Amino acid sequence: KNWEQLDGPIGAFVRTMPWRHFGRKNLGYLFAILHGAEYFFDFDDDNFIKLDEASGEPVEILPSTVALDNVTVVMLGPTAFNHHPIMKPSIPAPSWARGFPLEYIKDEATEGQAAFRHSMPFVSKSNSIGVIQFLADGNPDVDANHRLMRPLPMTFDNSEDATSILVPKHAYSPYNAQASIHTQPALWATLLPTTVPGRVSDIWRSYFAQCIFADSNLRLVFAPPKIEQIRNEHNFLGDLTAEKDLYTKSGKLIDFLSSWDSEKLRFPERVEQLWIDLYERSYIELDDVVALQKWLEALIAMGYKFPELKPRIRNVAMMGQFNYADFPNSMTQIMMWNQKMRERFQTTIAAAPFNETQLAYLEAHRIDAFQAKDLNMRKRGYLGFYNPMSNLMRTLLRFAYSSTIEAVLYAHDDALLNLTELSEGKYPFPTDKIIGNRRGEDLDNAEYVDLRTIPDRAKA
Repeated sequence: KNWEQLDGPIGAFVRTMPWRHFGRKNLGYLFAILHGAEYFFDFDDDNFIKLDEASGEPVEILPSTVALDNVTVVMLGPTAFNHHPIMKPSIPAPSWARGFPLEYIKDEATEGQAAFRHSMPFVSKSNSIGVIQFLADGNPDVDANHRLMRPLPMTFDNSEDATSILVPKHAYSPYNAQASIHTQPALWATLLPTTVPGRVSDIWRSYFAQCIFADSNLRLVFAPPKIEQIRNEHNFLGDLTAEKDLYTKSGKLIDFLSSWDSEKLRFPERVEQLWIDLYERSYIELDDVVALQKWLEALIAMGYKFPELKPRIRNVAMMGQFNYADFPNSMTQIMMWNQKMRERFQTTIAAAPFNETQLAYLEAHRIDAFQAKDLNMRKRGYLGFYNPMSNLMRTLLRFAYSSTIEAVLYAHDDALLNLTELSEGKYPFPTDKIIGNRRGEDLDNAEYVDLRTIPDRAKA
């Protein structure tokens, strides 16, 4: 209560928090940041850390090294990711986390596929871990529909072969405030909305945060259970009512966040704009926007260091030219290419000599692709190669009247793109400065020249 009497940004934020509300946790987050916390372990009173079988002591929550070892990279086409199946629940399918859109619980494409494993540092130039969500055994965080229809208790794989799961950068998966770690670059994302029910608040927080994560190289990881949940008594029908927005709005929210963009290139301003846009679409109320503004002002006043923004490219479509599609692993290659490109591009298209079965598979996995055909090349005996210029032209015509796509970047399937070099570090990309080509024999010192400004004879 004394905090409410403080002058300045901290007191202003504290006064926005309602009493006797789930969102009072926000004051604990603020206190921890003020005292230099580097990690938050956010948990509920009915979650218990498991005990080590040998020592009888609680297991370690934070990794003892600067990296997470043996992280499984998930390959996924859709923007909604159901992480339960790949974490091997003990009950028959389907199983899903609280907040996952109900319309997708039987959609196998949202379950993803394990691609490979690697060690992931907490902080790097390309990716940093923002949130680690631990799954819970016993009575885990599922919605009331799940509790009423699916068997409990349940567990997840915690064998020696169990691994953490890296959520694809373009995808959204709900994480909660019951057993999660936020790292320093993601502490700004701990703010809980207070104008929605508590059963909705932490899920909305997770989805809002992931929209900004994708533009700041922060990643979400799900980890095997180190938690046992012995759930407090709940009224399932009461939970069902409180979770209504999760059932009716989650899918539409993911669609909105996946396509959202802003011209704001300063981190706090970008977050603020997102919450304003969410308010205007009735996901939160005005009091949440005001609280968010006061929260950001308080963080700035405390000297909190926001992560660097690296927005995805939304005004350029990436077209991949695949000359062949008849290898046994062609679909896997296309899916991985699509996923890597979507880390930087909002819009991707794969062009290849797909057959109808392959096209149907890609469509089911929400991968934009078309069947590249060139009958003249086929008649000349080139069974695999299809005219790339025809494919590029087809893609250009598709976006000829687009209000968002201003250019198409063409690349072969075996091209390695240095986007920093291509864009010269500019955002948005492309700029008029780099439309064209380098002129002159001294390529190291040549400058880009806009070919549109040069007479046709001079271009030759």
